[in-house]
Amino acid sequence: MKSTNLFKATCPHDCPDACSMEVEIDEVTKKVIKVSGEKSHPVTKGFLCNKVNNYIDLIYNKDRVLYPKIRVNSKQEKQAKWKRISWEDAIDIISRKLDHKLKEYGPNSILPYSYSGTLGLVGFLGLGEAFFNKLGAIKLLRTICTAAGEEAEALTDGRIGNADIENIPKMDLILLWGTNTFSTNVHMVPFLEEARRNGAKIISIDPRVTRTSKFSDIHIQPKPGTDSALALCISKYMFDNNLVDIDFLKKNTIGWEKFLNESTKDFSIEKTSELTGVDKNLIEILAKSYAKTKSSFIRLNWGIQRRINGGMIVRTIKMLPLLSGAVKGDGGICLSTGGEMRNFNYDGIYRPDLCKNPNRKTVNMIQLGKALASDSEKIKFFYVWNSDPVNCAPNSNLIKKSLLSDEIFTVVHDTFNSDTSNYADILLPADTALERDDFYGAYGNYYYSFSPQVIPKVGESKDNNEVFRMLAKKMNFKESCFSMTNLDMIKHLIEKGNNPFLTGKKFSDFEKNSFIKADLDYKDRFGVKSGLWPTKSGKIEIFSEFLKSRNQSPLPIYTEQKMSKKYPLTVLSAATHNFIGASFQHVPRLKKIFSRQTLEISDVDAKKRKINDGDICRVFNNLGETFAYALIVKDLLPGTINVPKQIRSSQLIDESNINSLVSEEVADFGKGPIYYSTFAEVEKHPSNLVKS
Repeated sequence: MKSTNLFKATCPHDCPDACSMEVEIDEVTKKVIKVSGEKSHPVTKGFLCNKVNNYIDLIYNKDRVLYPKIRVNSKQEKQAKWKRISWEDAIDIISRKLDHKLKEYGPNSILPYSYSGTLGLVGFLGLGEAFFNKLGAIKLLRTICTAAGEEAEALTDGRIGNADIENIPKMDLILLWGTNTFSTNVHMVPFLEEARRNGAKIISIDPRVTRTSKFSDIHIQPKPGTDSALALCISKYMFDNNLVDIDFLKKNTIGWEKFLNESTKDFSIEKTSELTGVDKNLIEILAKSYAKTKSSFIRLNWGIQRRINGGMIVRTIKMLPLLSGAVKGDGGICLSTGGEMRNFNYDGIYRPDLCKNPNRKTVNMIQLGKALASDSEKIKFFYVWNSDPVNCAPNSNLIKKSLLSDEIFTVVHDTFNSDTSNYADILLPADTALERDDFYGAYGNYYYSFSPQVIPKVGESKDNNEVFRMLAKKMNFKESCFSMTNLDMIKHLIEKGNNPFLTGKKFSDFEKNSFIKADLDYKDRFGVKSGLWPTKSGKIEIFSEFLKSRNQSPLPIYTEQKMSKKYPLTVLSAATHNFIGASFQHVPRLKKIFSRQTLEISDVDAKKRKINDGDICRVFNNLGETFAYALIVKDLLPGTINVPKQIRSSQLIDESNINSLVSEEVADFGKGPIYYSTFAEVEKHPSNLVKS
């Protein structure tokens, strides 16, 4: 009789949900035999997405990196060739290289690079941050995903007051604004379905046709980048029809009168229709529906802020629940709960005090190509973990060109061979979530969870913190942080009173139940109930003196995005239904479902270019090109195309994905990326370009 054990764990991937999982382990082999949704979690409700349902095939994948390797051929060759080495040798080589680069070129020659390969609160940065602080290495500005929206929120209400997903069934109106919920936030769907059964209206606002737009009652398709105009029109409608919550605005905000009198004045329904391309009748329905519904919920997603005017788009949309008063109830708006959920004091782990480099350089991670190619203070050592920059960063052609240099010693720590590892000198094997202890704070709901190690490490893989502990020991670092285990760090976060959401909680509480809801009613919490906000003024700053001081509009306004005459198509690079970034692209079943890169193009734009469904097309601009198979979408907004983000370039024709077309220019807020402010042209190419 087969004997098994059941464990609770948490999905580590970059998704708002942070799913609670039940993992069945064979007692004899210590292998995972089943992964399923854990039924008692109030948000994730016992089911997993299409990606994580295949987690076993990720863990025991034939393509996993299982032991350290050293490169044995030139970087100029297309594919890396490797020789297996021991961990002892790998750590010795890396530490000697670090020591040499430090002595020869100084700490500003060393660049660490990481992001969301795991969302575990100790696995995300953990001891890597302390290690590179100790070296005095370049400070990485981690802006690649959420920077514009985060700063917009911070400068408005301090990133406080995001609505709780569990309240959606109480709502009368839900706006799904710039989000394909069915593909990127699937555990919200049952709440939407319940709301609809209760009589709610659901409106999708998205230039694309998606699973979510088809589910919605109304689909509104604004031209990309014009969302601010739509939001300002709704604000004007509320003001003109005396549907604004004046009392709330007077008590809680600064600048509301200026906003209503100045920012909204030009946004009639007719004018807004001209700017957005949305039919006047639809705009009126949207404005009326929102203005007259106090019980409303707006779900934004991150893609909407990844454009040249992305921060201002978030600012204008955030005005709506303030004006309507929806923020006072159980509704309002949710971009990310992460501002509060992850608001810990990490200094005891990250140790910023260890950095003794008075001239420490910073590098914006979305301008990696520029940094690597720079002639001044050249980067000589590049360490990558929790990320695949060749795959995900803008201007990827420049990154690849720079990493071909033998002068840049590159270390990659990853679970699989990646687009970046093809340029590495050393490749280290990384673990998966079930092979380590970690702690999670969701960014789409208000639940924390502990996820224990439930299986032995596969092969010779190690988690991020293990590697940095080994390197620290080899380099004779004596600080106590480098002897902290993952459990030590987790207990530190939970029990040191760093986050009032966890006041009074102990690590043992999570051992009993694995997940706990944040204490949303703790004494003195910023927000509607207290009337206090974590901004300089203590109010919601509709008018921002800080923005004025840096010569930006202090009020939320519409800023027009300049189009390109030479490259007339706006490129969206939305997430796929089957992958989370580059994650899961090694899983055979999912590879078969999404077997080739596609180009969503309207029937109007396809006809102009004599493109038929299934044709191989070249998508190009002045920076680069990629190739994709045409998928003609009848109701897609003309002038807009979509090529999925982060498809592994090594699997594509010409080995370049859509990020080869994206510039390193930054958004209006937060120095964030502008993936969705990319312009291109498309042409049909002959079928003999198919990669065999």
